[in-house]
Amino acid sequence: MSLGKRVKEYRVNNNIDQKEFAEKIDVTQPYLSHLENGKLEASERLKNRILKIIENGTQETVETSEVDNVKSPKHYMLGDLGIEVKDVIFEVTKDMKGKEAVCVGNILKYVMRARKKNGIEDYKKAYEYLGYLLEEL
Repeated sequence: MSLGKRVKEYRVNNNIDQKEFAEKIDVTQPYLSHLENGKLEASERLKNRILKIIENGTQETVETSEVDNVKSPKHYMLGDLGIEVKDVIFEVTKDMKGKEAVCVGNILKYVMRARKKNGIEDYKKAYEYLGYLLEEL
């Protein structure tokens, strides 16, 4: 049986909804839905977290580090990749200076967090910074 089917079976048998289980394994509900439907595969790290919960038959949260909403808020993490938006921004803008770096960094930030935080508002902010960047260039 696939991991996704095992997760769904476990949730149903334990009366846990997708949102609650997603929070336990530190992913979004849409991500869990795709995992259960076989549209996505979990990373090794995520598989281990899920299997510890399922195989132990416990509803306790598996060893997860405390979330630091100042340094590593959830909406700035890129799925289960273990990469933060700031790491992408630092890498992309490392050779840029001044307004160009600021604009590109903000464009990336708003686009990458939009679906987890402010939706269309973040896309509009990214668009605004794209305008600033085009003016600068």
